[in-house]
Amino acid sequence: MEHHPHLHRPARNLFAGTLVLSLALHLSFAVLASLFPGRLAGLTPESIVMVDLTDAATQLTKPPVRAPAVQRPVSPAQKQMVLPTPEEKAFPAPSPTPVEELSPPVPPQTSASSLSVGLARGFFRSLADGETLRGDVREYYFELVERVNEQWWDAANGTGMEPGRQEALVTITVRKNGELLDVRLIRSSGNDQYDRLIMDTLQAASNLPPLPDSYPGEFFQAPLRLMAPRGLLFS
Repeated sequence: MEHHPHLHRPARNLFAGTLVLSLALHLSFAVLASLFPGRLAGLTPESIVMVDLTDAATQLTKPPVRAPAVQRPVSPAQKQMVLPTPEEKAFPAPSPTPVEELSPPVPPQTSASSLSVGLARGFFRSLADGETLRGDVREYYFELVERVNEQWWDAANGTGMEPGRQEALVTITVRKNGELLDVRLIRSSGNDQYDRLIMDTLQAASNLPPLPDSYPGEFFQAPLRLMAPRGLLFS
């Protein structure tokens, strides 16, 4: 068998080239390691991070998405509210409410029989209309005169006595509870029998009103004048 030494030369040359390249790489790495020993030693597989620049560029180009505006719920009252037109704004002026006129108090009515007796027998009347008295005492005074007249007309109606010729003046004293205490004839009517009828009627008077609680005294002296029939007609 013949030996051909030229067939093994390329294989040897390839092995030698590979060995030289490997030595060169190792030397280069050694040089780099000597120049940057700290940096190369700190590099670990976990420290190397791959960044995809295509995703970052895509995010920068996209416009920011705005959050949708929150719509407040509209209440039923706002939905039904309608603005008035200019014609509707001019409201007519309210008509004034008519004020009812208060009628003056009606004085107590005198019966026809009492009026006829008063015309025939006279009637008692207050002196100076009680102008000097307080309001509450004045009202009591008028009520007292009315009660005296009622009893006078009952007593004088059944008599055929001729009335006096002039006005008679008497004073009566009443306790606070309405009890009659005293009766005095200050001026005669000009007829003794008529004067006696006046005194008897007043002394027998009953059911007189009591004095008001605001009255400070225990007694009240009331002057009364008995108007004669002719005085009633011409006064």
